[in-house]
Amino acid sequence: ATAEDAAADEEEEDDLGRKGEEEEEEDEYEEEEEEEEDDDELEAPSFQPVFVRKSDRATIQERDRLYEEEEMLEEQRARELEARKAESSQLVKLRLEQEQLDMDAKMAEEEGEPEDETNIDEEMEMEQWKQREIARVRRDREERVAHDRERAEIFKRRNMTDEEIMAENPERFEKKEHSKLQFMQKYYHKGAFFRAYDGSDIQERDTSAPTGEDIAFNKGILPKVMQVRKWGLIGRTKYTHLRDQDTSQKDSIFAGDRALVDKYKEKMGGMGSSFERPTGKRSRED
Repeated sequence: ATAEDAAADEEEEDDLGRKGEEEEEEDEYEEEEEEEEDDDELEAPSFQPVFVRKSDRATIQERDRLYEEEEMLEEQRARELEARKAESSQLVKLRLEQEQLDMDAKMAEEEGEPEDETNIDEEMEMEQWKQREIARVRRDREERVAHDRERAEIFKRRNMTDEEIMAENPERFEKKEHSKLQFMQKYYHKGAFFRAYDGSDIQERDTSAPTGEDIAFNKGILPKVMQVRKWGLIGRTKYTHLRDQDTSQKDSIFAGDRALVDKYKEKMGGMGSSFERPTGKRSRED
């Protein structure tokens, strides 16, 4: 009885296991069916294909029409571009021809030749050529004579002494009288560059003449304290000029103490009195 009960229990358990598996399979099948139904709902509705003749297809006709319009526009652009190129070439050709005509007319006017070459007077042309040729020969001869004269003058001046040159042209070397400088007058240097003498007003100008405030005001009447450069400004000077200063005084510190002067001289580059040559190698310190 006990064995039979155990076998019956095992059969019941097997039946329960089979039922559970069948229920799980049914649930999975139902879920798959639900998913398929959802997919079918999401898919676009299908329509039955209907045949349309080529002549009745609006999309193809529109596309062909657009292609034709595009081709027509391209051809029109190409024609316009060719027309512009031809017009530009024609304008350039006309401009060059006009410039050539103007140049020919100008050259004919300068040379004195008539523009119409059909009615040329050969005798008059020959006479004009003779006059031009005579003028050219005369010009060349004058240039050659001037060149030879200049070379002779150079050779002559090279063999003359300074006294002979000054005696030959005393006006060139006479000393000019310059005006005396006023008290504290501003000085302008004439310049150290060479300038060929041409007798102009600029070269004859007196560079020592007073200018600016030196003309209208005499600084000699000022008090002693104000007789300095740039009075009242931050860049004022301490001294009026070196004329009233004794630059040879011997009571300065550098003039009296020669040891101090020698000390400063030794510190200056290239002013050392002795040079000690190294006698051995420098020892390395560990």
